[in-house]
Amino acid sequence: MKNKKTLLLMAAAFAALAAVIGLAVFYFSSVEKKTVNGAVYTYAGGLRSDYPDGITFRHQTDTTYVEGNGTSQIMKDVMFYTSSGEGGVVLQEPMIWNKKSPADQRRIDYFDEVYLENGVVQLVSNGITVQNPEGFLYNGSNTYLLLEAATLSWDGGSRELSRLSTVTAEYGGVLEYYDFERGEASSFTPDTNEASVEFSDGTIVDVITDKLYLTNGSWYLLLTDPTVLNGLD
Repeated sequence: MKNKKTLLLMAAAFAALAAVIGLAVFYFSSVEKKTVNGAVYTYAGGLRSDYPDGITFRHQTDTTYVEGNGTSQIMKDVMFYTSSGEGGVVLQEPMIWNKKSPADQRRIDYFDEVYLENGVVQLVSNGITVQNPEGFLYNGSNTYLLLEAATLSWDGGSRELSRLSTVTAEYGGVLEYYDFERGEASSFTPDTNEASVEFSDGTIVDVITDKLYLTNGSWYLLLTDPTVLNGLD
């Protein structure tokens, strides 16, 4: 009887160990990560945060955790700029590439990159590189990454923004921008719920209502879910 009880206990212990190992394998197989070496910085609320030793993105169940400077955080609506080469952005979340002519929308995945090389913007996604992409990336929430120069306007002011600049806008709330080439940022609350970005061809995106106005007079609401779109092919 004693031997039988011992065998049952051993079997239960092995079953528990197998369950723990199974959970560990599932966890690590479901977590994707990307380490960005070298200096990384962000702008939020008009203030700059630096990660001199780089960061690691851990993506699990539609959530990205940012590990750097001894912390692990969820940082929505934040662009992570690298200081290597001529600079660029590593995406922490999927975004929507909104083209202008012809109008088209494509998914750009998390961990993809946009950067400058020899003065030319490079959009790299799914192993495909697009040089000098037009339009902008939109995260489906509040944040826009400009792929070309444009003018940000709001009630009472305007600002010329360079390529790879960021605009973040909340309805009834704060308007923020970071001018990539000039290294200047601002965060403020406009007097009215009016703010837009206009490109050189006359295309306008209302960053408050998330509407895109095309030069042919038509407009459409921006999609908010990148996962319903095809990626680059």
